[in-house]
Amino acid sequence: MAIPAYTTLFEAAFGAESVNATNLAKALAAFERTLVPRDSSFDRYMAGDDDAMTTSQIRGLHGFISQGCSGCHSGPMLSDYKLHNLKVPARIGETGYGESVFPEAEGGAFRTPSLRMVTRTAPYMHNGVFETLSETVDFYHNIDHHIKVDPLVEGDVEVAHGQGDDILVFFEALSDGTFDRTIPERVPSGLPPAGGR
Repeated sequence: MAIPAYTTLFEAAFGAESVNATNLAKALAAFERTLVPRDSSFDRYMAGDDDAMTTSQIRGLHGFISQGCSGCHSGPMLSDYKLHNLKVPARIGETGYGESVFPEAEGGAFRTPSLRMVTRTAPYMHNGVFETLSETVDFYHNIDHHIKVDPLVEGDVEVAHGQGDDILVFFEALSDGTFDRTIPERVPSGLPPAGGR
């Protein structure tokens, strides 16, 4: 490797001659696990603490389920990890729908993202076309059904009056967990560390 410090660190973690694609994937996965938030309001509520979420957040959770959002955003990470085609609008400068960005991905289908820390991960959708969660919820409410989309979103998503706001508040309960936000003073590459979200 061009940066000897990384070789040293890899060998300390994995043994001699350990710099390879498999161990790189393991190292990245280990790092990403430190970014998974723990003990969010949602986690505490699901563990039986009835006071962990506000009344509005609980209504939002019920709206999230009743509108079918949990069909794809399910499980501990709020993702089914499957590919879905939603025909996301193109960003300025793109042509057609968002599937044109990576047409090789199963005909424009993209993996369901986790909703953990969703209020901190703008912009939204695979091409970043929506700047806010409100815009994203509106997209699901107004999906163009003249275009073939994933069967899980073919029905009308009719968000009841006020329920859209509750769903947005529910997203806050998914985003208030704790995780390691430490920014190192330096990294072996010599590049300036960044972060702080």
